[in-house]
Amino acid sequence: MPTKAYEQAAGYDIHSAIHTSIPPHSTLKIPTDIAVTPPTGTYCQLLSRSGLLTKHNIEVKGRTVDQDYTCNIYVILRNTSDSAYNVTQGDAIAQLVINKIATPTIQEVSHLTPTMRADQGFGSSDDLPNSTIQLINHNHQTTNTILQMDGINPFNVWLSTDPYQKQMHIQIQVTGHHPTLGMLLQHGSNQHRLILTGMEKSTPGAKVPRWRSTLKHATLLSIVGESITNEHDVRRIIAHAKDTNKQTVNCIFTTIQYHPLHPTEGLLMLYYDQLNVIAQHLHPKLSQTPTHTSTPTIDDNADNSTHPSDAHIRNINDPHINPNDIGQFFRINQLKKRPDWQQWQQARYKMLDHYKNQSMFSKPMLEPKDANVHHMLWRYTVKMCGMQKARMVCDGSPRQGTITLGYTFANSLDAASEHLFWAVTAQKGLTAYGADCSNAFAEAPPQKFPLYMRIDEAFREWWVEHLKRPPIPAHYTVVRVQHAIQGHPESPRLWE
Repeated sequence: MPTKAYEQAAGYDIHSAIHTSIPPHSTLKIPTDIAVTPPTGTYCQLLSRSGLLTKHNIEVKGRTVDQDYTCNIYVILRNTSDSAYNVTQGDAIAQLVINKIATPTIQEVSHLTPTMRADQGFGSSDDLPNSTIQLINHNHQTTNTILQMDGINPFNVWLSTDPYQKQMHIQIQVTGHHPTLGMLLQHGSNQHRLILTGMEKSTPGAKVPRWRSTLKHATLLSIVGESITNEHDVRRIIAHAKDTNKQTVNCIFTTIQYHPLHPTEGLLMLYYDQLNVIAQHLHPKLSQTPTHTSTPTIDDNADNSTHPSDAHIRNINDPHINPNDIGQFFRINQLKKRPDWQQWQQARYKMLDHYKNQSMFSKPMLEPKDANVHHMLWRYTVKMCGMQKARMVCDGSPRQGTITLGYTFANSLDAASEHLFWAVTAQKGLTAYGADCSNAFAEAPPQKFPLYMRIDEAFREWWVEHLKRPPIPAHYTVVRVQHAIQGHPESPRLWE
């Protein structure tokens, strides 16, 4: 059967049905023992595999598989090298790509629309005079002519006058004495608009539900239908609302729809607001880090741990895996009712084993006074390979009272260098290897403000059942975090 090496690959690998050998500078027709019926409006095309072409000089000679051809597909291979090439049954020998096809009605005409090229063939564009080149660059009509003679249909490009992604209608009560109802506003770095940076405490604005997650850093477009461009307008409109005894005002906020790629250059872009955040970190002003006195911990001189549990990687076609589970996230109460609960326990042990090997946590201890303590947050999913993945991170959400001495930013990938790297790799026929680092954040130093995590049921179970250690005393409730950990707002910056 045709196979795909990668999920997003354009072509399917098809394989030889026989053992054979292709002599030097010869062509051979090789059966695949498969037949294909492509979807309506498409046809199949057989193309060379880059590895065979660049390493062994084996190329596929042009082959179209029409929709009505339903017999055995043969691949025509040409060996352009000076030595014989052996093909083993099951070898991937070609790519099968499905393309759309147009079948217009053929109409006979007496003449064709005149073009600049006319009967000029190969190399004709190399001899264009300078005057013509200038016309191409500056004359819209000439450009359209060139597009037509090359058979290229111009794309419709739409430029929006509205860069905003979604609008949020927020009702704010008109009470109190604050001139902007608590809204803290500043001008956007590259816009003639106001940005909401916060809400003053004990004001009507601060009572808007979930304003931090929905409105912070949003653009204020209008109040009671009047467009807003400066804070004076805000104060004037709100003062008038108070004078006319209005109970609420309708404020429209919005967010800008950023595009990560430059639309014509294809390069990744950074915006002014991102650059401002980075600039702030170049000159950090961190408050003095508080210290804690020594806190008792479990005395554990002997390491009774078992070897880290092996990865539970299973074939995605394993009948014990429900295809509907792939890519899904589960809650702990769901998993405990499943017949594979023990495997999920092993996945949790594996996660904590990784942290142990990286010295992520201290030994269990008493909770220090005024400590910055966060909960352990677990996420459970089945990966595309069928592996049951349990990941434990820090719950760094604002509701936890996170103490953050520096917000995070991440480097922008240099798209130009990436394009060049992959182009050279393909042109030279090289093989590129990539690697992933398990718990990469743990390779970075810890947060500036000492962080502790509250020991949960999964940690206590791992400690006793997996590491075979005595139970953790009930009054030992936290562990100190000794490296950057996923989930905390500072971790990506520390890892950079």
